[in-house]
Amino acid sequence: MKRFWIVLVLLGYFSVSFSDTPIFAGGPDKPMCPVMSGNRGKEKFAVDYQGKHILLCCGSCVKKFNRNPEKYAG
Repeated sequence: MKRFWIVLVLLGYFSVSFSDTPIFAGGPDKPMCPVMSGNRGKEKFAVDYQGKHILLCCGSCVKKFNRNPEKYAG
């Protein structure tokens, strides 16, 4: 049984460490919301700031972003 868990952990480690795509990063095709970093940005809540097209996840994040864009646009 102990061997089973060791093999399972090693498989998980190698599948994550050698993956081409990071697990938690949004990437260019699935950007993350800069205000609530755990949520995916949506085109519906996009804002343009200093030539950047920034996707936010909800209307609340749009309000927060607009109050302090320098904090989130970096």
